[in-house]
Amino acid sequence: MRVDELVPLWAGRGTGLPVFCLPHAGGVASAYRGIARGAPPEISLQPVQLPGRETLAKLPLCDEVPQLVELLGTALRPLLDEPFALAGHGMGALLAAELTAWLERHRAPVPRLLVVSSCGGDLRPDAMPTGDLGDARLLTELAGLGRTAPGAPRDAETRAHLLEVLRNDLRLVRGYRPGHERLAVPVLALGGDRDPAVSGAALAEWRHRTSRGCRVALLPGGHFVLHEQTAAAGALIVHRLRSVGRPFDALPAADRARLPAGLADAFPASAEQVALLADQRGPGRDLVGAHVEAPFDEGRFRAALRTVTARHDPLRSSFGVAGFSAPVQFVRPQACAPLEVETGEGAALVRGFHRRRLALAVDVAEAPAFRCHVVREPASFSVSVAAHHAVLDRWSGWVLLAELITAYEAELRGVPAELPAVPPDGHRRLVGPEYADPASAAFWLAEANAPPLLLPLRAADAVPDPVEARFIPLDEPAVGRIRAAADEAGVPPKSLFVALHVWSLAQATGRDTDIVTGLVTDRRPAGAGADHLVGRFVKTLPLRLRTTGGSWADQARRAWSAERGTAAHRHFPLAEIERRLRRAPFDVTFGYTRFRPRHRLEHLETGVGSWWSVSRSSTPLGVDVLLGSPDLGSGVLVAFDPGLVKAAVVDEYVQSFTFALLCVANSLPFVMRTFPGG
Repeated sequence: MRVDELVPLWAGRGTGLPVFCLPHAGGVASAYRGIARGAPPEISLQPVQLPGRETLAKLPLCDEVPQLVELLGTALRPLLDEPFALAGHGMGALLAAELTAWLERHRAPVPRLLVVSSCGGDLRPDAMPTGDLGDARLLTELAGLGRTAPGAPRDAETRAHLLEVLRNDLRLVRGYRPGHERLAVPVLALGGDRDPAVSGAALAEWRHRTSRGCRVALLPGGHFVLHEQTAAAGALIVHRLRSVGRPFDALPAADRARLPAGLADAFPASAEQVALLADQRGPGRDLVGAHVEAPFDEGRFRAALRTVTARHDPLRSSFGVAGFSAPVQFVRPQACAPLEVETGEGAALVRGFHRRRLALAVDVAEAPAFRCHVVREPASFSVSVAAHHAVLDRWSGWVLLAELITAYEAELRGVPAELPAVPPDGHRRLVGPEYADPASAAFWLAEANAPPLLLPLRAADAVPDPVEARFIPLDEPAVGRIRAAADEAGVPPKSLFVALHVWSLAQATGRDTDIVTGLVTDRRPAGAGADHLVGRFVKTLPLRLRTTGGSWADQARRAWSAERGTAAHRHFPLAEIERRLRRAPFDVTFGYTRFRPRHRLEHLETGVGSWWSVSRSSTPLGVDVLLGSPDLGSGVLVAFDPGLVKAAVVDEYVQSFTFALLCVANSLPFVMRTFPGG
């Protein structure tokens, strides 16, 4: 069997990672020509021809899976010495999984990713028609799945041959018995949300078929969703490949050739990072710090810096923009964090560092893209860390600071630092660019296309500078009562705060319908150690509440429902929403953070006094609910740009939010109505 017969559309290695695709029952390689042509440039979809059809019509049909897999594995083996993926639709998914197991048994290279489409992980064919039906009945049964074999010819002779192939394949599937328990490759399971044959629960069974993790994705469509949602499916494959890939394989060959020497890894920056690097949303810098009640030893402190920097890829990262097809994040095997040490009166020198760092952007072209500052005093010192938003979010800044203090105490004691393990691929799972599939584009345009709330005439080039702030404090009893109120309403506390935020906006602006706010979302991966990851894991996307009427519990449930409705589209780039709307989709943001990093220091002998943070928001009005913040405690922080947002509007918002919190915390019922004019 020649390679050009097995993969008739093979056009050489090219720049995209090959994805060898096995067809559904009765399928032929040419049916996937359109999908192959429309695949994203990062992958090269290569439909595999099966015996007895098209270029391999001279070969007899195989009626047993082991026989067919042995034939395919032996013939494909010369093409598998470099990275590749396997994909299959329906019957092809079974074959792709068995081929992966065959490669594992023969100690051959295995796929970076196994993509299974419209095939349940329980591997039962009960929902498929039987090959013993008559022609008309068989075609009727297949039509019930959504469509017949894509591109099937209509002439009688070829049609009869395809029916013969189809019956053979259906018998093959009916007689199939899995030859493997768990595969050692990651899996992407795709399906249609209207597939009558394969449910989402059946797709989720693939999680039990792999030891390397499985992502399940439902797309709008039926059993042949792979053909109906080609662009979205291709984008999902690329996104999953980036998250499970090995060093440098997320970049096209042309970009890999331009990489500087000595890197540990490199991959495309996310759209969110690209926007921040371009300063499209303001200065984009965070600074956190603490006063440490211990003597300062510069040598031991630098050793602690090296320990922490070695743990987290983002701390050894920089960015390359010029000369690449898209901005690239470089990860170096090691990096020495710049440390500035001063001696003198702590508070004044710390404030000076704050002013310098907020006025001057961190040079993201050099690793690491964060800076450390120490003010040495006789028996203690103050430490501050400043970083670009493209590298660290604020939560990560606190985690970094806590780890640095922990590692420093270990250096003082001469013992290894006891730092929690972090997922080795946790950062890489999320750094890949978001994908702009058509379904999400339509969703976000409908969700975000409401008149701006605060600044209908805001100039496109107006860069917010929120230098004024208000703070609504919350004591622990009040926080506890608010959590209890959320439990009673059947929603997370965050949704209750969102409801009060939106109602307060309505009070301040006099608009009680179609309020769009930016919602800050944490995209940290699930699993042990994820809370200890350091990097850029937050993303802000629009959230639209179409009414503010009813009780606070009603509104909280609507807020929770609205947030859950955005979950399927959270990978869509905010920059793409802005481009399509030709403006910012919101002029106010809402964030909710429960802080725990300080608790990680309670076991230390080293005392930590005051904490502080300084941040430059990127929107005219930013609202943050902070629970257990190291510097402010619990409360609601409202920061705004007085040049863009009137102080009177902010004061009305703060008064309304304070009133709403008081009512909820004290179980006082109130109806969320808006009075025109605020």
